[in-house]
Amino acid sequence: MHRAFPKITAAVLGAAAMTLASSIPASAHVSVSGPDATVAVGSFPTLTFRVPTEESNASTVKLQIILPKDASQKLPVALNQPHTGWKTTTTGSGSTPGAGVTSVTWTATAGGIKPGEFDEFKLAAGQVPDTNVIYFTAIQTYSNGKVVRWDQIPEPGGEEPEHVAPSLKVVPKSTSADTTKAATATLGNHATASEGGSSDGVGSSAATGAAAAGVLGAGGGLLWFRRRAQRSDANA
Repeated sequence: MHRAFPKITAAVLGAAAMTLASSIPASAHVSVSGPDATVAVGSFPTLTFRVPTEESNASTVKLQIILPKDASQKLPVALNQPHTGWKTTTTGSGSTPGAGVTSVTWTATAGGIKPGEFDEFKLAAGQVPDTNVIYFTAIQTYSNGKVVRWDQIPEPGGEEPEHVAPSLKVVPKSTSADTTKAATATLGNHATASEGGSSDGVGSSAATGAAAAGVLGAGGGLLWFRRRAQRSDANA
């Protein structure tokens, strides 16, 4: 019985290891995200590009993000956030700062992103167009001269390409995280009003509960006194 225990443990650990291995992506890639899991149509989000270094003997020394040119995905404005250790250049800028930008490039001035590490680069985007997803092209350059283009758009229902393009999911404004935040703020206001003595539903429920508890308590005490009086009369 004791000998079977190590075999069972080994089997369980083996299965757990296989499950963990299957949950880890085959390779990391340059990705983009907004403040939430999605961005809403008409919003002005700050976009974060996450860049991992996959090379074991080289660092990432340059990143170029090419913004979509298609009118249905185009962002009218792109302002870059200064990044310590990196020099930033933009192309296609119009008369208004950030307007008409077609690409942003970060070039390392202090070593870049070392093997096994990642870094994040930010852009303040213009008004998000009415579309389902926005694809960007990311060009990653390593210190050993290797250049990787992340620009492959996945086919519907197909497997993820080896060098998949960074994508940003867009949702209608009414279903965005802004709605959730507004609802949370409204609930917070109700809670504050209740603490200030208002007669909203939450406060009324609490008061009603307290009053009910008091009535039940008084009724229980009266019943106890009556039973005690009845015992006294019986003994007499």
